[in-house]
Amino acid sequence: MTATTTNQNELNIYCVKEIVELSKMFEENTGGQLQCVTLENSDLKFVKKQLYIHDSDISHHSNTVAFVMLSNDEKIHLMWFKLDSYVSTDFDSWKLLKETTEYK
Repeated sequence: MTATTTNQNELNIYCVKEIVELSKMFEENTGGQLQCVTLENSDLKFVKKQLYIHDSDISHHSNTVAFVMLSNDEKIHLMWFKLDSYVSTDFDSWKLLKETTEYK
């Protein structure tokens, strides 16, 4: 007899278009690629093993941080930006928090 238990959570992302736009915006303005978007201090919660992420969750109220990396034959440049205004797809709405550069 084989017992199978399913205890899986479901993540639903309804902000793919905005994340793609953010990726293009950071690439155009920094030359780097968006690696991660972090929602700090978010009130998102799993409800019945489901989590929904919408465009409105990417806001300056949730302390949204974007991690961008530029890598080429010469260097690896890492940058962290914090959303500081209402319009997430406007590069001027992002404040550079930290950056590091490692040379190869």
